Amino acid sequence: MRTRFLRFLSAWGLSALGFVAGVRADVLLDDTWADGTRTNQNLPVESAWWFSYSAATAHTNSLFVPMRSDNTALLGITYFTDGTTNPITLAVGESLTVSLRLALSNVPVQNALLGWRAGFFDFADSSLSPKRVSADGFSNSSQGSGVQGYALFLNMGTNFNDQVPMHLLKRTGLSNSSLLGASAAWTELGVPLFVQTADFPGFTDGEEYLWQMTLERTNATTIVVSTLWSNTISGETMSYSQTDGSATNFSFDGLALRPLNTNTAAAGYTLLEARIDYAAIPRDGFANVGYTTTGGKGGPVVTVTDASSLSNYLNQPGRYIVQVKGTINLGVDDFPVGANKTIVGLGTDATLVGDLYIVNDSNVIVRNLYFTNPSNLGEGDGITIRNSDHVLVDHCTFTDCADGEFDMTVASDYITVSWCKFNYTFDSGHNFVNLLGADDADIVDTGRLHVTFHHNWWSTLCHERMPRVRYGRVHSYNNYFNAPGNNYCVRAALESQTFLEQNWFENVKTPWEKFITTGTTGLVNAVSNVFVNVTGQSDPGTDTVFTVPYLYTPDDTSGLPFAITNNAGAARPGPPLSMALTATNVVFSWTTNVPGFLVQYSDYPAAANWLNDSTPVEVVGDQNTITEPTDQAARFFRLIKP
Repeated sequence: MRTRFLRFLSAWGLSALGFVAGVRADVLLDDTWADGTRTNQNLPVESAWWFSYSAATAHTNSLFVPMRSDNTALLGITYFTDGTTNPITLAVGESLTVSLRLALSNVPVQNALLGWRAGFFDFADSSLSPKRVSADGFSNSSQGSGVQGYALFLNMGTNFNDQVPMHLLKRTGLSNSSLLGASAAWTELGVPLFVQTADFPGFTDGEEYLWQMTLERTNATTIVVSTLWSNTISGETMSYSQTDGSATNFSFDGLALRPLNTNTAAAGYTLLEARIDYAAIPRDGFANVGYTTTGGKGGPVVTVTDASSLSNYLNQPGRYIVQVKGTINLGVDDFPVGANKTIVGLGTDATLVGDLYIVNDSNVIVRNLYFTNPSNLGEGDGITIRNSDHVLVDHCTFTDCADGEFDMTVASDYITVSWCKFNYTFDSGHNFVNLLGADDADIVDTGRLHVTFHHNWWSTLCHERMPRVRYGRVHSYNNYFNAPGNNYCVRAALESQTFLEQNWFENVKTPWEKFITTGTTGLVNAVSNVFVNVTGQSDPGTDTVFTVPYLYTPDDTSGLPFAITNNAGAARPGPPLSMALTATNVVFSWTTNVPGFLVQYSDYPAAANWLNDSTPVEVVGDQNTITEPTDQAARFFRLIKP
């Protein structure tokens, strides 16, 4: 029986968040071996797994795969489409993501080989005959003829051999019959300089890991390939991404893995879940390049009102959705956040005083919060991000932070800042808002600091750094710059590239400038921006910069000032709400004197994508109402202004 419970996010918390597009997403496979079998093809709940020898055994809710007793390689294959001629073909903006939850047995010590290999493949269009295996016992060096695909080659050990444990490759030697056994059949996508994160030194026996790999088609000839490993207990993560700019094949129907031997990979694998997701959705900026930033989705939902409880949940291993109620003083030190967390404010006044410190982390979402730090607590910022990736900060308000209001430095990467407001109430002499890259000497930032700013509002007494960029690749679109008395808005410094698209600059000086202290100056490409009462502009903004690697649709600039000033920042008051619960239904009501609100629902409060509720809105007396049955899965509702 499904849960008789509905959750409601009142308009006092989230009414002004703006419209979020619907999602087209399909779960192609989500196998947990619930029935204890491994050879059934009953998509999406089961897929048949075949191995080059038959020792793999399914148990209720797991599949155990041991290496061969003669210590030779193992090849395993499963398929996530029906039939042999209908692979999934990615259109621009679409992606495939594999997620494997697994525990490892007898991990070897530090070794120099890339002994664990796995990836996506297109068997349907190959020259194989037959196209698919249908029984155990095939050669571990077969199934490669004519097969295209992408794979991760991983150095697996209790400690890594070097700082580059992960390599992403494209299969280019299609005449080679060995699918994952012949390195010569593969071409590396880029040359990794540094992959290993400081908190993920290697693999541990018996601990549960999540491995994800995403293929995302970003234009006619480009696939972004990304991978993530996460220790689901400790929260330790490492991730890596590369781009194939000359892709010709966009079709895939199978997943294969091939551990080499027990000297270079674990001796046994207990698979707990195998999931394949197909998504055709607009990605919300760089935070979702490589894999979808989900924060604490799927973890417990908790509410906190004090710093001790907040710290406890933010630093628990695993996923958590942490709801902040009221004002919390974070204390004099940096306030750390763990990986795989969502922090979301409840109501209209959820406030953090101090410096929220996102360091050495991955997969963090921050929403609907006020940040202030006038007393220079911690590093003096509202949020500091260092050496962290895939972070989404959305609908937050930053006021009177002593240093930067929100700074991103030291090898941070894949960040989106959306629908936020930045402002000051007094001139401290250091009203410097967003620093990307702290120092010219931080060469670790090379190739990193991919950041998207969209629908943000730089407002009263913001003087500089909106943002100031070293090394990074910044896409700034549909933002509103209205900060009279400023010095400059955007500064492109050492080796940076900034793409300014369809922004509105009003009552400001110098919308953008190039600046050099050492090395090579930054580049600016500025397209279709609007200028109202602007002075001091000189650079034409005609440089050639990076290609945006995600799907997005800029809004028409004519409506930006109204849309952003009415919707950017932490929650605005909405219409009065009430909720009445009966034995079978719950009725949500709000007054009709605030028109134009839309009802949406989602499965957790900080979701990136909400769906429009199809329940008809009725007028009863002086109220709008909707009636929902309580006999359904747990669900969050909200009102928004489209």
